[in-house]
Amino acid sequence: LIPVERKRIPMGPGIKILSINPSYLSVQLEKKAKKTFKIIVPYTGKPANGYIALDAATEPASVELTGAFPLIQSIKELKTKPIDLSNAKETFKKNIPLDLDNSTIIASPGHIIIVSVPIQQQLVSKAIENIPIQAWNSTSRVNIEPSEITIRIKGPFETLSNKEITDQIYSFIDLTGLKPGIYARHAYMNIPVGLIMTDAVPQVFTIKIE
Repeated sequence: LIPVERKRIPMGPGIKILSINPSYLSVQLEKKAKKTFKIIVPYTGKPANGYIALDAATEPASVELTGAFPLIQSIKELKTKPIDLSNAKETFKKNIPLDLDNSTIIASPGHIIIVSVPIQQQLVSKAIENIPIQAWNSTSRVNIEPSEITIRIKGPFETLSNKEITDQIYSFIDLTGLKPGIYARHAYMNIPVGLIMTDAVPQVFTIKIE
């Protein structure tokens, strides 16, 4: 307990202290502690449809906190203030403060953190059904059984949602040099750049050339 003495309170001319309440100040001393924490960035909101946010990178990646021992020990993880991802479509950077409620805790190098939030398109899978099998490089009458193929492709959400791109998918069998007869052949697929075919049914076709 530290007494509050009138002589320790500077007053201007003509001003007189009549009373002091409380007359004693209670001061609690604690051992000073330092501890380094990895920074966690919480998100709120959701990115635009078809996009996802990866874990944020921070600069610096960790921060040393200094303060009273009980306060430092009570901190389980060090977070920044939340970052809103609503309708985000591209990677962005933002300066964001640490979420420290107690002003007596000192952060080194500082309370402001540079946060990089990676936003990328979500990869999705889609089935393209009943694609006709084209017969290439043959002047003869050709019968292909089955006559259609169903495939599954994987790629960025916006690409697979673009009909102009998916309409570029087609299938064919090259009959160059084949004489009349019956053959078993695989079909070729034309897949636009950025898309990957993960499955195809059927995989073998019966070709009858007359």
